Amino acid sequence: MPVPGSPTARWLRHPVLHAALLLVTCAGLYSNNFHHDFFLDDSHAITNNLALRSLANIPAYFTDAGMFSALRANVDYRPVLLSTYALNYQMGGLAMPWWHATQILLHGIVVLALWMLARRVLALSGMLRGSAREAEGLVWIPLAAALLFAVHPTGSGVVNYISARSSLLTAAFLLPSILWYMAPAGAAGTRRIPWAAVVLYTLALFTKIEAVAALAVYFLYEVWQTAAAQKRPRGFLDDLFGTFTKPVLTRLAPFVLVTAVYGLIRLRVMADFAFDETRKSADMTSWHYLLTQTVVWWEYLSKWFAPVGLVADHGSHAVYRSPLDGPVFVACVGWALVAGMLLWSWKRAPWLLFVVVSAFALLSPTSSIAPLAEMLNEHRPYLPLAVLSLAWILPAGVWLMRQRVPAVGGALTAVVAAVFVSLTSHRNVDAFSTDRAYLEDINRKAPSHRSLMNYGLILMGEGKNAEAKALFEQALTYAPAWHFLHVNLGIVHRAMGDLAKAQEHFDLAVQYDGFSGVALRWRGDHYRQQGNYPAALADFLAAREISLEHYELCKGLAASYAGLGRVADAVRETQECLRLDASRTGVEIVTIAKGFFDDPALTAAGVAYFEQVEVLAPNAWWAPANLATLARRLGDTAKADAAEQRAARLRAG
Repeated sequence: MPVPGSPTARWLRHPVLHAALLLVTCAGLYSNNFHHDFFLDDSHAITNNLALRSLANIPAYFTDAGMFSALRANVDYRPVLLSTYALNYQMGGLAMPWWHATQILLHGIVVLALWMLARRVLALSGMLRGSAREAEGLVWIPLAAALLFAVHPTGSGVVNYISARSSLLTAAFLLPSILWYMAPAGAAGTRRIPWAAVVLYTLALFTKIEAVAALAVYFLYEVWQTAAAQKRPRGFLDDLFGTFTKPVLTRLAPFVLVTAVYGLIRLRVMADFAFDETRKSADMTSWHYLLTQTVVWWEYLSKWFAPVGLVADHGSHAVYRSPLDGPVFVACVGWALVAGMLLWSWKRAPWLLFVVVSAFALLSPTSSIAPLAEMLNEHRPYLPLAVLSLAWILPAGVWLMRQRVPAVGGALTAVVAAVFVSLTSHRNVDAFSTDRAYLEDINRKAPSHRSLMNYGLILMGEGKNAEAKALFEQALTYAPAWHFLHVNLGIVHRAMGDLAKAQEHFDLAVQYDGFSGVALRWRGDHYRQQGNYPAALADFLAAREISLEHYELCKGLAASYAGLGRVADAVRETQECLRLDASRTGVEIVTIAKGFFDDPALTAAGVAYFEQVEVLAPNAWWAPANLATLARRLGDTAKADAAEQRAARLRAG
């Protein structure tokens, strides 16, 4: 072991070395996920979201909430998050290494910020008494805290799941913001407005609205410092009310102002979008949700100490409706004891209340009174558990230092870290390597309507329609009124030849989907495939009235107009398809123009259509090729031959 004060010892304690160690650990641990798939919400938020394909759209992210997703049902206002998606797309399209590298980098930033926060809290806590031996704690204890968080298995769901970037990015802004807010006072003992913290908080807000909880953290820090200024805390309530001074309120004012401005902008931008009621828990009041969360909080906490049985996408959870329900009563007694302990410790260790209450404040936006569709989710406690871990790692490390057994602390950290590394590394592969592995892991542990439906979609893509239908029907037992399920049941029944049953489910989907237009679009496509173009057109037009612009929607409209012989309208919608995604139109144009080919009476209209499409897409060989086929049907050999020659030249090129 290096002798204290020796060059080797000083080198081992160097902050740059510790920072590098943490970053290398993050990169090495997650190096086995670079080619893993997109999952679940990634499909509508990223892979099918055409708004992410150009950096020129970044300003529009701040004014148009519809760009958040290809589905109106999932609309939200997160412009900074979308900007990072757009940057990722420019780096390599949908190639996975770039996306995962960004996730790992953000996790590394959060780990570094936690390490610095641990150093700051430990220095301010008063636990270190100034001896040379305890001073070592300021070096090694924060490193241990950050290292354990870096490799903890609960982070794997956030790092591997691209749509969980909102939690990663929010944490990557908020933790440095909190650190800047906690910057030491100046030479005169005054603390000025931390403008860097304000900027980072603003970025966090425009990443995810849950960042507003940081206001409580800034305020709690002021309460702690008010107590510290008294040399000896007077009592929590006395120190709380003593915080409301002009200097404190001045420091907090910019954060409150930013929050108010953000709120007004968000209200304005979201005004044109109906709230997705499916994102709320069914049959759930705020009171019931809060009662249930008292149990969920303990479940989150338990996963830090025993990170086994983790589920990336939780299914159903018991809903508690009375404080006298057994689990709720026990949970509330437990939290009452925690609160009592924190208040009792205020005069002895005010830092502890700051850390614990800050952690739960950061968790509160999703785990308090606002009923969400998912009772718990693995990514929600990512930042709160990081902060909360300081409450036991810091005092444990200091105690071991005082017992003159720091090596025991190092050995314990190494053992626990090794266990966490093993669990996380295996989970990266077992639960996140492919879409199939992801869903199989969920369905083994906690099946839900969403996981069952998505696994059914995989089976349907493999032609296993009967197995897919069985999973969709099983999913209905969890969510009988979920319109997406009925849409997919309609699709699978149609594939199996039961058109009447397919129609029944498409009708139910439209009945249950009152705001997104998704069900209308799919039922319209069903009508189109049956050749019922008037009904298809009616559904597609109704969907456009309430839905976002979508490639599949304009394709359906173009196909319906084609089937009705309305050339000008079909051309207009085809032009819109080309604008949205020119790369897909080439392989799907025959679907769009199917009506011209199916009805001999529309052959001349089809020729007129392809003559105009050829102008819109001059490099697309399929336009003159289809024009040639229809012209030959009309007996116009000259036009057909000329079109075939153009198609041949384009294909050769």
